[in-house]
Amino acid sequence: MLTLFLFVTLIIPERKAFFIVSILFLFGLFYALRDWSRVLFFGYFVLNMFPVGQVYRFVLLSEEELFFNARFPFGREAFFLLSPAFIVGLLLMARVIQLVFLHNHRRVMTAETGLIGLCILLKFLSAVFAQNTMILSLLWSIGLVELYSWLLLHFLIKPMADDVKKKLIYTLLALVLFQGAGVLAQWVRQQPIGILIEGARSEAAQEISVDYFRPRGYFSHPNAMAKEMMGLMMILFVSLIGIKKIVQKRSVITGIIVAVISIFLSQSRAGILSLGLAVAPWSLWLIHTRWAHVVASLRRKISISASIVILVLVSVVSIVFVSRAVNTILFSMGEGGGFDVRNQLIQEAMVIIKENPVFGVGYGMFVPAAFERNITGVLEWYPQAVHNGFLLMASESGILVLALTIVVVVMLIKGVFVGKFSFETKLALLGFFVGQIVFMFFHPVDNIISMNTIVVVILIHDYEI
Repeated sequence: MLTLFLFVTLIIPERKAFFIVSILFLFGLFYALRDWSRVLFFGYFVLNMFPVGQVYRFVLLSEEELFFNARFPFGREAFFLLSPAFIVGLLLMARVIQLVFLHNHRRVMTAETGLIGLCILLKFLSAVFAQNTMILSLLWSIGLVELYSWLLLHFLIKPMADDVKKKLIYTLLALVLFQGAGVLAQWVRQQPIGILIEGARSEAAQEISVDYFRPRGYFSHPNAMAKEMMGLMMILFVSLIGIKKIVQKRSVITGIIVAVISIFLSQSRAGILSLGLAVAPWSLWLIHTRWAHVVASLRRKISISASIVILVLVSVVSIVFVSRAVNTILFSMGEGGGFDVRNQLIQEAMVIIKENPVFGVGYGMFVPAAFERNITGVLEWYPQAVHNGFLLMASESGILVLALTIVVVVMLIKGVFVGKFSFETKLALLGFFVGQIVFMFFHPVDNIISMNTIVVVILIHDYEI
């Protein structure tokens, strides 16, 4: 069913058709699963990767306010996407309410899930008190409530979904391969493919152009794709450790390789750095404990000629990426370059946090709030959010949300090390959180409690990986 749906999404001509196909996909899931709770659980998980739908535009900064900025001739806009995923999320929320209050179907939540819910509640309140474009902020925060409802639904239907781990992992694998195929196709063409699921994302994104093409898959930006693929890759890596069957192991390894290639093709410096640091704990442990065995195994399986070919290919690819990255870094260090701009955005964020410590300026509302505070500052010519997820979270949603989020992450990491997992698995799970944290330091993403993190929460608390 999932394979058929993914194939059809490649040839869908318009948005209305995508809605129809999504409905048919959900009914197909019901035919296979025979339970609407599980249909909503897996349907939301899949459809959330394809935000195709009706785009609603909101003006954050008017064209008059950005009169001298040629890169934003129509002003700085933000977008809400009414997609099948959003609608399924609303149904999912209703199903959770029904199970909890009407059917008295209650299960005890963990401390971590309770704190996650409190974080999302506070973000929703920050949207209620948003100083700019409150409706958009509320709509975005509803998406967070949907994500939390997805986690709660898992706890509520767990007795009916003993095979949820297996389905989650292989659904995730299929999505990685599908996204990776799109990235590779874009890289080969050096331009977008031109299909609906790709165009909807790009329409809802205002990107600052660069002088070379960076594939982004079906995401709004190459950095967003790199972050998502890094998280998915680490989840696959965690699941790989516990897989015994050769065919399944090879399938997951293929998914990991595709994800790694996609991250490098994105040319996201933060993505590549996060990937390296994410796999570092496990890699160092492997080198320390099994280096001699790994080298001997490779010598038996790889001939000298094959080794030379691999070395040459890796060297060529490394030279291309490293030289471009070095040039970009050198340019960024100059006045008006990336480092200078990010430093100015950080200064703006610190002032906003000081002036709005409790609820922030509203979820997703950093740009209009910072511009309104300093109309001749950096946002006049670079109207983007601060490129640090932790400062962005504190400035938009308040210091308490940042503090609670840090507590949640610490508790999850603690849960990893006290859990009944192998040491390899613990290091891989630790790497997942390291990668997410590192990425947040360099980009305007504050969703460390993302769908990938929710999947890890599910795996940590309910399954022997």
